[in-house]
Amino acid sequence: MGSFSESEKPFRIILILWLVLIGLLSVVRISTPGPENSDKAAHFIVYFITVLLYFRAYKTGFPSHYIVGMGVVFLYSLTLESAQFFLPYRSFSLADLGANLTGIIAGTVVDHLGSVLATNGEKR
Repeated sequence: MGSFSESEKPFRIILILWLVLIGLLSVVRISTPGPENSDKAAHFIVYFITVLLYFRAYKTGFPSHYIVGMGVVFLYSLTLESAQFFLPYRSFSLADLGANLTGIIAGTVVDHLGSVLATNGEKR
């Protein structure tokens, strides 16, 4: 098994639970739609949080860390969105994928800026 720091362990557990929750919510029937395009904001927020949890759960220190994290989270979102194509009460949406990707990118930028600011604060 791969080694990880004790500080990563709770984030890995939270990430797994979060991914299960997202997976379940992605395949259940939604009976009451919200305001038009409100689901896009939800997609953005969900994947913004997901990528931040991923970065906390898997701190590699490699420059490719962000690319791998973004790729893993986007593939998960693509898998769930693709599964919706096969459900009679859900549908595949490129707009949803776009909102997912936008949330992933924004979360990555926020995480990177936080790391840069933390590093600069330590150098003082």
